[in-house]
Amino acid sequence: MRHSYTKEYLASQTLIIFFIAFMIVSGQSRISLAGLTTIRPSLGTRLTYDDNIIFTKRKPIDDWIYEILPGIDIKYQDARNTVDLKTNGQGQHYNTENDLDTFDVDVNLSARRQQTERLAFSFTGRFADDTTLDQTLTETGQLVRRQDRLVYAASPEVEWKLTERSTVSASLPWYKVDYDWGKYHHGSVDYDTLYFYINYSYLFSDQKTRLFIRPDIGKMNFDTGDYRSADLMFGLERNFTERLYVKALGGVNYTDAKTDIVVVDEIIWTGTDYLFHTRTETQNDHYWGWVAEAELKWLFDRGDIDADFKRRVTPSSYGEPVVSSYLTTVFNWRLTERLRSRIRGAISHIKSQNLTYDQDYYTYSVFPTLTYQLTRYIDVGIQYSYQYIDDNEHDNNNRDRNRIMFRIDIKDFNLHLNF
Repeated sequence: MRHSYTKEYLASQTLIIFFIAFMIVSGQSRISLAGLTTIRPSLGTRLTYDDNIIFTKRKPIDDWIYEILPGIDIKYQDARNTVDLKTNGQGQHYNTENDLDTFDVDVNLSARRQQTERLAFSFTGRFADDTTLDQTLTETGQLVRRQDRLVYAASPEVEWKLTERSTVSASLPWYKVDYDWGKYHHGSVDYDTLYFYINYSYLFSDQKTRLFIRPDIGKMNFDTGDYRSADLMFGLERNFTERLYVKALGGVNYTDAKTDIVVVDEIIWTGTDYLFHTRTETQNDHYWGWVAEAELKWLFDRGDIDADFKRRVTPSSYGEPVVSSYLTTVFNWRLTERLRSRIRGAISHIKSQNLTYDQDYYTYSVFPTLTYQLTRYIDVGIQYSYQYIDDNEHDNNNRDRNRIMFRIDIKDFNLHLNF
């Protein structure tokens, strides 16, 4: 659990680090060659009706939510360097349940430097001060009860072009989550992960098909135990046409688990209360499984389809890894020159390894949207969403919720600066 008095301090320090990294990389590139900086602000407002704001089975609560979504994207680019700093906010005010009011911040930094013709360095980083439930459902398909969290992520990468057709890269992604469950009393477990990836790719002579070999090793650290994981994946990608792209990888996963189990040896009644004599034992487990990734992009004259599937071993909020299978599909279609439609669907399956907690549930989501371009810079839209949880472990724990959202967005206003 994180301490609330450090929240603003950690947020400010992370923003300073990202800003310094942005200035260093962009400043170095300006010395060598003048580049272009693009500043793209955005602003959105939403009015949402939610018939189950906590997404619970018992006594669902409905409310109206007023939201504001400011954002800014600062991008620098020259012949060798690209730096992109994106900051987005989401303020929420509940009409009745005012104790749920919040303002979330998400900062993302990406940078790439082409050092030589064959050698490139890149870095991605993220800081988020947000609220779970909607965020975790969107990112991972996992249902996490509403609470505040801090997210830190960093991933340096080096890429070396071995030949005209083969490339190898190595990356070291780190991810950390701190929960603040004091306000909501749900007791999620903080964790951090560190992985080492090697990715080898080979482009075949047809210039359309590429082979991938990707091994990785890593660890997940919880207060309740440590877990080691290793994957070995093989796959192909192919550009069938200029409009159709497919990528698929599959392989095996091995996980070694060391879980701390609290054992109650004796319970003594003192006359006024119970006294528990406990000890902690380390339980060793290991298991094998399969992992996969797949992606499909298909462009049409008036729209496109983008589908993505991932099956992997990921951390959970209760202190152990879970097997997450997550399929998302987005269909965009332009009805007229100004009117656009969009349907996003998602299916996820979360299965625990039954080390400390049993979880086995499916999540189904659908989000149809209509957007009208009012002016060059202003869009108005309406979205409906339906989500359903099918719990295989507890038959009486299935739940659903409906939301309808009205939205106004100001975007695509660019300010270009030459250095």
